[in-house]
Amino acid sequence: MSSSAATSAADSGAPAWSDPLNAEAEQQGKLRRYLCILPDYNAAEALQRRLEVRQQHLDEAARGKKAGRIELGGALLSKDWDELDDSGPPSALCGSCLIVLAENITEARERIARDPYSKANVWDPAQIQVYPFLQAAQPQRG
Repeated sequence: MSSSAATSAADSGAPAWSDPLNAEAEQQGKLRRYLCILPDYNAAEALQRRLEVRQQHLDEAARGKKAGRIELGGALLSKDWDELDDSGPPSALCGSCLIVLAENITEARERIARDPYSKANVWDPAQIQVYPFLQAAQPQRG
């Protein structure tokens, strides 16, 4: 997506994830899964910006989960669990990963641009990767 398209999407005022799914698209099987790898900027200030808007991001993501737009999400860490210091995961946060539902990759990218982390310059748009995601069969629990 061009930077002007991302800026336009980010400035639209529409929620990133919490609006209802398009029922017609859902019925017709037009909603697709996308794996979104969202690295943070490398700047030291990125972690501070992340922590400042974290609750806004988590609130919007929770609404997106409830609306069915986000299937899975979480933080990426720059260290393995046994390498973390006493401050725990926050010191190693380096990005995010989402599996989202959208009609196409452009919609997925536009929604990423509206996320509080994008608006606060936490995620580095030059490093964002969005892939169509084909989910394998889930094992049955029993």
